[in-house]
Order: sequence, then C-alpha cells, then structure tokens
Amino acid sequence: MLTEEWEKLSPEEQYLSKIVALANLHPHWIFCGVSAAALYGASVPEVHQRTIDICTSRYKQSIFPIKVHWLPDYATVAENVTECPIPPAFDTASIRRTYQPITPSIGRANGVLVTSPLRTMFDVMRDAGFEQGLGMCDSTARTMGIAKLTPAHLDTAAQITKGAWHRDVILTMLSFIDGRSENGGESLARAHMIMGGLEVPELQVNMDVEEYRGPGPREGTSRYQIRRFRVDYMWTVPDDAGGMRTIVGELDGEEKYAKGMTTVNKERRRDALLEASGVRVVHFSHADGCEGSGLSMVHRLYQAGVRMVDEAERETASADARKTMTAPHPYARHTFGHRTILRSMAERGSLRENPREIREGGADSRGRKDSIMPGTEENMPESFTLDHTAVKAPYVRLIDTESGPHGDVISNYDVRLVQPNEGAIPTGGLHTIEHTIAVKLRERIPGYIDCSPFGCRTGFHLLAWGEHSAEDVARAVKESLEFIAFEAEWEDIPATTPETCGNYKDHSLFTAREWCKLILSQGISSDAFVRKVVE
Repeated sequence: MLTEEWEKLSPEEQYLSKIVALANLHPHWIFCGVSAAALYGASVPEVHQRTIDICTSRYKQSIFPIKVHWLPDYATVAENVTECPIPPAFDTASIRRTYQPITPSIGRANGVLVTSPLRTMFDVMRDAGFEQGLGMCDSTARTMGIAKLTPAHLDTAAQITKGAWHRDVILTMLSFIDGRSENGGESLARAHMIMGGLEVPELQVNMDVEEYRGPGPREGTSRYQIRRFRVDYMWTVPDDAGGMRTIVGELDGEEKYAKGMTTVNKERRRDALLEASGVRVVHFSHADGCEGSGLSMVHRLYQAGVRMVDEAERETASADARKTMTAPHPYARHTFGHRTILRSMAERGSLRENPREIREGGADSRGRKDSIMPGTEENMPESFTLDHTAVKAPYVRLIDTESGPHGDVISNYDVRLVQPNEGAIPTGGLHTIEHTIAVKLRERIPGYIDCSPFGCRTGFHLLAWGEHSAEDVARAVKESLEFIAFEAEWEDIPATTPETCGNYKDHSLFTAREWCKLILSQGISSDAFVRKVVE
C-alpha cells in the first residue's frame, strides 16, 4: 500500500489493515481480544490500537506491539490448521456469514483465525475494562446478530473460560452487553449509567404516538396520524398515582446540530409529541454522557425519575417479581439490580494476564521487601519498601512520626481500604469518599491535617498533628465510612460544584456508598498484618 493511500485511512482502518497483514504473514496465528473485536467490526479506541493480540498454548513473553495470551484450545487448532486465502480487502460486515467455528473458543472468518465471539467479548471486557469494553462488546454482539446475551450464552462463556482469571467477575460484566446499541457513544453513556447506579435502560425502542392532522371530513371529527419514533434509552418507572410512566433518554451527537435547524426543529416536534402522550424526555450531550464518569447525565436522569438500583430493588421485591426469579442464572443480571458490577469495576485494576506471576524477594517481619527497586531505602517513600502482598486490608497502620525543630510531632498513617493488587475503588467513588472524610475525620481526629488518596486507589495517606493510636484512627475511619454507607445523601457531600472542585463531574455517591458497605462488612483492623478489627 502506498504512503498516500495509508494516510487516507482512519486509525481504525489502519489498525485493521495491520491485523490482516499479519494474518497473511502468519496464517497460523489466532487473533484474540481487542484485535479479534476489530475483525468483528468493533470500533476500537485508539488507546487499544497500540498492540495486536494473539494467543498461544504456552506462556510466552510479549514483544511490543505483539501481545501474547494463553488459550488452551490453541494446540488443537495449531496442529490441524490449513492455510486459507484471505481477501485483500477484509470485510467486517460479512464476518457473521463467513465465520466457521473450529472449537468452542476458536473459529475462522474471512480466512483469518480468530477467537469465538463469546471468547472475544470475555477477553475484551477483561483487558479493556467495563467502561471501554462495553462498546466493543456491544458492536461485536451486533455484528454477530446477538441482541442480548442469554443464560445459554453465559453458560457457554463460563464453560470455555474455565480457569480464567476473575472469570465470574467478567461474566457479570458480560451480562450487560446489548447488541442494540448503535454506536460507541451510546455504549459508553450506558456504561456510565450502570456505574452510576441507575437502572439499566431498554435500547432503541420504537414508540407510537398520535399526531393531530386537522379537522376530519365530517363535521365534528378530527384526523390523527400514528407517528413512530425510535428512542435511544427508555425506562418504565412507577408514578405517584400507582401506575407506570415512561422516561426517555436521548444522547445528542454533534452531527445532529451540524445538519442545521431543520433537524433541531424535527427533534423539538418529536419531543413535544412524546411529552404530550405522557413521556418525559431527557436530552444530554456527548460531554455529559461520555466524558469523565457521566455524573451530569446520571444526575439529570435521576432528577427526571429514573430509579437507582437500590430503589428498584425495594419496589420490585414483590411476589410477582419473585416469580421471575425462579432458578435464576448464576451470572445473569437479575431483577433485583446490578450491585455486583461495582466489584467488577474494582477488579479491573488487578486483572493480570498471567495469574501464575511469581514474586521474588523475601520480606521481614514488618513486611518490607529485600529488594524492590534500585536505590536505597532512605531515598524512597516508605510505601515503596512495604511488601503489599503481606498486608491484610482493610486496616489502619501507623507508618511513622516526625518531630519538628520545636518538638512538634506529625504522625503519618496508611489507611488501606482495599487489599492491594486485588481491587481498586473506582475514581468517582474514591473522589466522593475523599471529600466526605476530609470533613468527617477532621471532626474526629484532633490535629487532623490531610487525607490524600493513593494513586493505586486502594486507600489514603493520613497526616495529623500529635500521636494517635492506630485503634483510635481506625474507629474514626469506621465512623466516617458508616456515615457514607448508611446516612449520606447527595446534599451531604461537600464541594461538588465547579467552583469548589477541580473535577466536579467525577463523583459517584452510589459507588462510594456500596464500597463503604463492602469495606465495613470486612471490618477495619488496627494492625496491617494480623487482623484486629475495631468495634
């Protein structure tokens, strides 16, 4: 391909061309993960276009830009693979027609060996995370004609991923895939709705409304026309009168306004007809729904009446609702909400390609590593010398005390809320916890100075004047988290406006509340290495 032709291609087309070129050079390679999703026609974010994913039956070191994954079916396929011509122009639209399964995990499409759709979606959600992975999985499902993953799909996914790292967590994520989503923006906004705690909407729903067309042919009659509109998101919620009402969400793309006032006027007329029939219409921009954590969109929908999951759980926990729960599928999204997705968000931070990773270096009785990195212990932060595999979170640990020239003492504490390398609090929830405990700990710890989050999102550094026992600090932390978990409303969270916060859209009280409940259920220890839970 000439340089001029290459430069005319979009980044996604260039990425797909690289994959097809490698498939021609190495016909035995099996493409997986994000690369397989690209072959299935998924829109791959540029951040994931830097590497190409292939699989093997042995653990092998990846060499950039090739990223190697382990797949048990590889050996069976590699021994019996026969070369198949690959079209010069790879057609993602025909992959559904040309895909032929070889094993439950591997198939061939347009001549290229690729992991099966279910295995591909599993790998994408594991490697890219829920927020970015949902869009790629939605488009993969759409290409293969899958509207929603059924319990049968999830059963198959569970069977072909036995032994996979965090399998049950990823299967929970897969239950939210919906092939009816029309583009990556709609999928990302929906991911933010789910992560923000809203009920999961129905997608691309056709709604019929009557439009008055003037007087009828006879005196005293009128003419009406049935108009059909398709909406992006739809919720049906209880109203104050004991009935049900409909709320519609519309993601407004920039191209809508680029087409001029005609499109805008048509949209206004459509909204007027829908609202005249009792439907509440909520519009939000791409920035509101897709940037940050989508907090502005979540708040707007919540104010319009869309329920949070815990509200839906209380109102649907009736005899009729329970009838639908007979023998629920172990991985499917169920009637009573999607709380488990919060754990999925956290687990994303600890998903490793090779669960057999071996840690080298010994540790002393305080959990300090023999050798972590070049340099001396004196010139690096204390946390860099801590063996993070030896601690048992949640805990509060007194790191050390420092005395100033006038005898003033500052104490430094490690407030670890999540077990290192086994989870991480999502940024929206961590942000909300940080703002709240900044006030609550100040009320409970004399001489409180600051409480700053770790970059790994597993806890906080706490500084205070004077000396306080780990037990006292742990109790103060426990009381602060109890306030967030069981009492706090949005109005109780301090500094959440553009004037008072540097990233005011990235807050989630729902996420903070659920994480605090999880942490409190585990108990907060006053010792990092031996569980001594404070009461």
